[in-house]
Amino acid sequence: MSFFRAISPRAAWTDLVEIWQGEQRYKIHFMGAALLSSLLIFTAFFFESGFEVEPKPNKIIYVESWNDGRSDEEILAARKALMEEIAERKAMREARQKEIRESYRRLGERFGMDMDDTRYTEDGQNAGAVQGQGNAVDVPDIPEQGGQAAGN
Repeated sequence: MSFFRAISPRAAWTDLVEIWQGEQRYKIHFMGAALLSSLLIFTAFFFESGFEVEPKPNKIIYVESWNDGRSDEEILAARKALMEEIAERKAMREARQKEIRESYRRLGERFGMDMDDTRYTEDGQNAGAVQGQGNAVDVPDIPEQGGQAAGN
């Protein structure tokens, strides 16, 4: 029990003050940097924890329900309206993809690339292979040696 009698808050404080009042004043700067970095990390964790934020409400998705007595004309009209909406979305998506391709073409021209002599079609297929012009990368043909080592 004599070990625990030597430990007291007053003795710890006295030791700390004695160590910090020594010749090496840079210790205070390192202690300040350590405390500041620890404080920043704990503050970041506190604000990123999100416990004070209300949970997002559930998104309710309503499903259309039809009556059993719909006529064939009503069904066909609803299907036609849906197909028109799908066609509009597809046209918007294709227009957006065309804009993106055009922006990439302009970017390539800006960096000095020859964008007219491309080896790929718009759908990503290798145009050279399709047209019989060879691979996209010109590789010289290597004749077969017939099982013999080169130079024999």
